[in-house]
Amino acid sequence: MQDKKQKIQIAILAVLVLICFGYMGLKLMGGKSHTPPQPEASQPSQTKPTETLPAPDNAIISTAVAKSPAQGNPRDPFMPMMETMVAAAPSSSAARRFSNNSVPPIIPLGAGVGQSGTENGPASSQAAVPEAFPQYQLTGVITGQTNIAIIRLGESRYIVKEGQKIDGQYEVTSVSQEGVLLTRGGRSVFLKLGGDGNANKS
Repeated sequence: MQDKKQKIQIAILAVLVLICFGYMGLKLMGGKSHTPPQPEASQPSQTKPTETLPAPDNAIISTAVAKSPAQGNPRDPFMPMMETMVAAAPSSSAARRFSNNSVPPIIPLGAGVGQSGTENGPASSQAAVPEAFPQYQLTGVITGQTNIAIIRLGESRYIVKEGQKIDGQYEVTSVSQEGVLLTRGGRSVFLKLGGDGNANKS
């Protein structure tokens, strides 16, 4: 019985081994017989026509300079450099026009305002404002052979007669019962007796 079982097991193993070998062989044969796909025929590339744009003026000058050495003497090595310098040099007529159109000099504003009669000049040109008379008060008058006036300015008192000056500036021109007349530099002021200050100015 054991021999039969062993034979059956061996037969089963043999069948399995054959199946494995057959599967592997088919796989190998199938891989060899499979031919790789042929690459598609490359289509001819369609080249678009390139548009030629008009070259600027400087390009035309450069081509003319590049072609000129071929027309000259090929043995002269300095010919290309000389022609390039001639092409790059500016025209003398343009430089002459620029030099003729010179900018006029700028006039400073301060000089124009000071010299012209229409603009406001400095403060010194204006008429000087005359100095006002002090606020003198006539407190008393003594009439007689010599008329005397008593004048007060703040806390100060002045006893003067006709012809004298107060503070060396204001001259007592006349003294009367009505008042006192003070003059200075062509201007005058009349002080009334008991008044609150300068009464009349002229």
